[in-house]
Amino acid sequence: MSHLHTRSVVPCLLTAAALLLTGCGGAVGGTPTTPGASSNPAGGHEDISEVNPCDLLPPEKATSFGLGQPNAKEPEKVLNGVGCQYRGDPFVVLVSKNEDIDLDRLRGNRDKYAEFEDNKVNGRPGARIVVRGGSGHGLCTQAFAYGRGSIDVELTYHHGKFAGKDPCADAMAVAQAVESQLPR
Repeated sequence: MSHLHTRSVVPCLLTAAALLLTGCGGAVGGTPTTPGASSNPAGGHEDISEVNPCDLLPPEKATSFGLGQPNAKEPEKVLNGVGCQYRGDPFVVLVSKNEDIDLDRLRGNRDKYAEFEDNKVNGRPGARIVVRGGSGHGLCTQAFAYGRGSIDVELTYHHGKFAGKDPCADAMAVAQAVESQLPR
C-alpha cells in the first residue's frame, strides 16, 4: 500500500470504527422513542433494503465534485452496512447505507464523537458527525434518515489537501446530491 493511499484510508477507518461503536455496546442514552418510531418524516415507509449506494452519485454529479466512478458496481461490506467509494482529488467519498442504525441511535451515542450536530439534508433529518480524533484532519460524515436506517456520506480529504477547506460543508453538498437520487 502506498504512503498516499495509507494516509487517505486511515481517516476513513477511524470514521468507520466510530460509527461501528454506535452499533455496539450496552445502554443507549437519549430520548426514548416508541417502537417503530423513526426520525424519518416519512415514518420509515421507504425501503432502504432496495437502495444501491453505488447508484446514488451519478457520473455527472461525481465529476462535479472531482470524483471518479464508484469502486464497484455493487456495494461492498463496510463496518456499518454496505457502500461504494468514490476516489478523487482532493478527497475520497464513501456513500453507504445502514439498515440497522437510524439517526436516533446515532444521536443516542453522540458522546462517542468529537462533533455531532443535528441538521437537515434536502429537508430530511440528518446529522453532521466528526469522529473523535477527526477534528482538523479533513474528514466529516453527513448522515441522513432513509426508511428505518440511514444513508452516510463520509468525506475524507487527502493528506495536506484540506487547508482552508470545510470538509463538513463538502460532505453536505455531496449528501444533498445523493439524497436527490433516492426514490420518494
